[in-house]
Amino acid sequence: MWPGFPRCALRNWSIQQTKYFRPEICLDERVLQVEKKEDGFELVTDRQTHFTKTIVITAGVGAFEPRKLIVSGAERFEGQNLHYFVEDVQQFAGKRVLVAGGGDSAVDWANTLERIASQVTLIHRRERFRAHESSVEQLKQSSVQVITPRQIQSLHGEKKIEQAVLVDPNTKETESIDVDEVIVSDGFVSSLGPIKEWGLEIEKGSIVVNSRMETNIPGIYAAGDVTTYDGKVKLIAVGFGEAPTAVNNAVQHLNPRLRLQPAHSSHMSF
Repeated sequence: MWPGFPRCALRNWSIQQTKYFRPEICLDERVLQVEKKEDGFELVTDRQTHFTKTIVITAGVGAFEPRKLIVSGAERFEGQNLHYFVEDVQQFAGKRVLVAGGGDSAVDWANTLERIASQVTLIHRRERFRAHESSVEQLKQSSVQVITPRQIQSLHGEKKIEQAVLVDPNTKETESIDVDEVIVSDGFVSSLGPIKEWGLEIEKGSIVVNSRMETNIPGIYAAGDVTTYDGKVKLIAVGFGEAPTAVNNAVQHLNPRLRLQPAHSSHMSF
């Protein structure tokens, strides 16, 4: 959800906007060590060494991976039709889709795919969903088949999943459904990893920052879900607001003569 847009591919839009500025992008690198130098920082990754005068950390909830389905043989369907992320909703067009999970992501995917897939089935191991009330209400008004409480007991098929066996965790009764695609959305397992060794002030797994998004190390800033401060609300919109605050303060750190506050964030003509 994003202000003004009931549905939007925010991730894809952000990637496209990033390409407009043509930054140097280094993928598949993990920063192992940060060392303060006289005129900046030295970042040692598992591939090379970078030098910079300031750092803005936007690590989300840390180095994370999806909580995977604990079902014998499930890993052989990964990369086929067992998904933990959704890159393109159109790949589910006209398909029978099974979504497993009880949080915002699972309910949102079920609601989104209802108008794209031929049939969407949503299961959760509990009777109640943890998603936003409005999303759950939308789900109730949709054609999504909701089955609770249910869990995936086993997956069957040759090269791809063709059938899923569901089990009631209370009665242990089972039922089989035919599927074309399976999306598992049971959350993530996260850790700050090497960031914890950089000398930053950490509180309950988050980096402590002030109102300037500045950490306890001058020249290092942070924004988004990786940060914490009094009254912090971990929402996408909040993170997007913190990012320009961190960047503007980082720029002023480089050149104190520059004004911190831009003249306008938008332009209006009358």
